[in-house]
Amino acid sequence: MRRIFLTSLAALSLGITVVAQETTETELLFSGRQSSDCPAPAQSPLVGMPLDLADFELTLSRTACYGACPVYTVKIAADGTVTYDGVENVAIKGPATGRISVAAVRELTSHLIHAGFMSLCGKYSTGVTDQSTTITSLRINGVSKVVSNYGASGPEALNDLEKEVDAAVDSHRWRHGDPQTETLWDFREIWSDAVMPKPGTTALMRAAGKSDVKTLRELLGKGPDVDAQDTSGWTALMYAAGNDNAAGVDLLLRAGANPNLRSHKNETALMAAAADIYEGGVEICDQLLKAGAEVNVQNTDNETALMWAAYLDPRPKVVSALISAGANLNLRDSRGDTALSRLLRVRPDYGDDGSDRLNHEEVLRLLRKAGAKE
Repeated sequence: MRRIFLTSLAALSLGITVVAQETTETELLFSGRQSSDCPAPAQSPLVGMPLDLADFELTLSRTACYGACPVYTVKIAADGTVTYDGVENVAIKGPATGRISVAAVRELTSHLIHAGFMSLCGKYSTGVTDQSTTITSLRINGVSKVVSNYGASGPEALNDLEKEVDAAVDSHRWRHGDPQTETLWDFREIWSDAVMPKPGTTALMRAAGKSDVKTLRELLGKGPDVDAQDTSGWTALMYAAGNDNAAGVDLLLRAGANPNLRSHKNETALMAAAADIYEGGVEICDQLLKAGAEVNVQNTDNETALMWAAYLDPRPKVVSALISAGANLNLRDSRGDTALSRLLRVRPDYGDDGSDRLNHEEVLRLLRKAGAKE
């Protein structure tokens, strides 16, 4: 599996837009980025004009990439009707509809225009392959603009504008489904929620999920609510634990973060760490256990941290740490499986170096040695 790298959601203003556009040429020279179909420098069209929504449509589309990028389109009409079409790597496939207020349509459109959207180049690209393209189009007052942004290679202000459209329509409900049923077992969804708009996320959560330790430390210095929860019930500690951010976990625990808070799926930061496919998962599990994390919490599917570490992607060191911490080997999930019986039904992907097979066999040995039952 690979992480989907997306740019962060940041504050948007005319000042940021100007800086981003002024530095774009330098970025192009040194990063291999390219732009085309660029209008001559001038005041952004429509700035200062009254908005006429009689002929209006705002559309944002995200295309496929080599990995698991969400593929979907959202369209906003003048009356606030939102039309969604999910294609791939999204919870809701096919059409769906929503609604925002006309006032929200006007505010969003005004923000795009005053941020310079109509003066952007028509196409931004980079030499990196297999990335997603975001296509944003706006039609209003008889003027149309389409901007294609491959691999988030456009100005940072453009990337922020795209996310502002996602936030306005709450595309998260279609990309990931009902947040109350969202699970911590898939780091890709945790990462995506840290960098894409999601109701209830805080700056602290986003910094923790992106492993931005510098920003995380600065935010903690301002005394935020370290245990705030988003619409899935996820905390900053869960974001850090699920994204291999051991330094962030340490900072949050020192700031008083509660390792035993539960999400709406009754999942904990320890479970997020147990599902971490990277080596940092072992260190993070140790950090959480030393901080008093409960090892035998079961989610709404009756799964435990041990089950996730054993069969989602077998990690012997994490399994060993959980067993040493007193994990109950014989709890059963909603399918009636223990960690051992589920693992026995999982066929490992042996891979080129055979590491998956070795990990699978080592976890089997650890469970059986500790007295696990099928």
